[in-house]
Amino acid sequence: MLKGYSIMCLLFFLLLSAGLRAQSIPRADSIKIYRDLETALNNADKVYRLDLSKQKIKVIDPRIFKLTNLRELSLERNKIKDIPDEISALQNLRILKLSHNKLTSINPLVCQLRQLRLLELGDNNIEAIPDEIGQLSQLEELILWSNLIAYFPPSLSRLKNLQQLDLLNNEMTDKEQELIRNYLPDTNIQLSPPCNCDFSE
Repeated sequence: MLKGYSIMCLLFFLLLSAGLRAQSIPRADSIKIYRDLETALNNADKVYRLDLSKQKIKVIDPRIFKLTNLRELSLERNKIKDIPDEISALQNLRILKLSHNKLTSINPLVCQLRQLRLLELGDNNIEAIPDEIGQLSQLEELILWSNLIAYFPPSLSRLKNLQQLDLLNNEMTDKEQELIRNYLPDTNIQLSPPCNCDFSE
């Protein structure tokens, strides 16, 4: 009888602990969006969403990487040319938006953000998808429209949870488009009509 009582107490304790943990993390639709870095830094532990879009940013402020509870980071419509290595500190990040910037590459350390669900990099000058992309096992959406991508690594085929891949307005041959479809047969892939371009020249 005592043993059964002890098990019941243990189960109650575990359920209570799980409930407390769940309550400590707000629901996504109720989380405040911070739009000023200074204000965010003053509340660092409580910052889950940061939107610094349209602020003419050229270099990502390294202080952002102190906000290790971040789930969503938006830096769209700026003038950013590089993603620094420190991005890998944001291990809780689910959403990263860097569309409408001046990126020429995707820092491979972005691929260490294992919780990432959405990676949005449209309207840049990115020339290749890094081989490490396959590490993003939770990725559901990869947005790369209007870039200059000419390299598509086989590791794309490891993105088993990928639901959408947007490659509109990237110049691609028939062969390249067929390759992408073979890598990701269950993904909704958005492509512009193929070109007769020769990238070997």
